[in-house]
Amino acid sequence: MKTKPTRDRLSEKNSQGLLVNHLRTHYNFSPAMAEVLAEDAHYLRTISAPGSRQDGQIVWYAVKGTEPAGKALKDCEYVAVTLTLYHSNDIAYRHQHGLPELKRHILKRITDEAVAQGAPLTHEDVGTILLMDRGTVADHIAVLKTQQRAHVITRAHFTDAGRAVTHKRPIIKMRLLGVPETEIVHRTGHHLSSVERYVDGFLRVALSHRRSDTPQLISRITGFSLFLVNEYIALYEELAADETFAVPLRKYLDFYADGLLPRQAKKGG
Repeated sequence: MKTKPTRDRLSEKNSQGLLVNHLRTHYNFSPAMAEVLAEDAHYLRTISAPGSRQDGQIVWYAVKGTEPAGKALKDCEYVAVTLTLYHSNDIAYRHQHGLPELKRHILKRITDEAVAQGAPLTHEDVGTILLMDRGTVADHIAVLKTQQRAHVITRAHFTDAGRAVTHKRPIIKMRLLGVPETEIVHRTGHHLSSVERYVDGFLRVALSHRRSDTPQLISRITGFSLFLVNEYIALYEELAADETFAVPLRKYLDFYADGLLPRQAKKGG
């Protein structure tokens, strides 16, 4: 009797693997069809029930990004952020790149997720979550920056740079992760109309860009400035290449294009 590889065994032990197996067994769907339907079901759950956690996720309380430097921790407002410590692709990633790279990969993922939810992690947070000392965390971040040119954003960047860091980018990331717009307002301090405008503007530009429309044409269609269009295109390319956001981005755009999500057709981005 042959033993299945570790990654294949683990894939059958998570909720998506169980759903795939159910669809294949009860409805005789092909493996490919079952996987696509299971993926859609999981993302629809993310949109309809954003408070629910996926496999391998934890909740961590981090200081809200708008809190100023030097404020006593006991007086700060906190945000419960959901962080992915284990993803179904992590076994394959370790097999291809090795354990040290996997650790850096997870570090980058959880810091990105925290920023997207409006509460960047400190080095101390990361070290506690990943069972590292602060020096090791700093070493991993340095390797990511120099060898992979991957920028890790922590609370220090927020307190140094102010609100410039907490603008369109984290708002759009939070929405892709299923955070309701009213909760985004609470976490970022932006008005609801601004949050709606950023998200809708990004989706309109991203859909046109995905159709291979030129930035000049997108600018004419949307009424946005060419500078804003290029800003949204750059963000789209960044998210599409990021494992954390690639699937939610594709699903969100598909649902938006099919009319399953509202379009507000607002100008101004």
